[in-house]
Amino acid sequence: MVEIEPIEVEPENQGVGVDLGLETLATLSTGEKVKAPNTSDLDRKIRRGKRKLARAMKGSKHRESLRIAVARMEAKQRDIRKDFNQKLATRLVRENSVVVLEDLNVSGMVKNP
Repeated sequence: MVEIEPIEVEPENQGVGVDLGLETLATLSTGEKVKAPNTSDLDRKIRRGKRKLARAMKGSKHRESLRIAVARMEAKQRDIRKDFNQKLATRLVRENSVVVLEDLNVSGMVKNP
């Protein structure tokens, strides 16, 4: 076994508040606006693939290959978003000693204009 002393890193800021939004992913109390990664090209490819999939004959090999292609594109989109969120969370935790999030019903905000 190897014993390693933990590295203590002093945070740059005392604390930060995070306000989730619809137009920007998050707005920090420091005034910084964090935009979500742009996946519009991937969205367009997924929509096109789903249209092709809907028109393909059920049970065919072509339909199965389209289904797999759409699933791959959706997984890629999911991975991009997950990676961005994890990197943002890591950055916020490293730079600040306290991170405060607001508790909102985001899905309700989207439904109600």
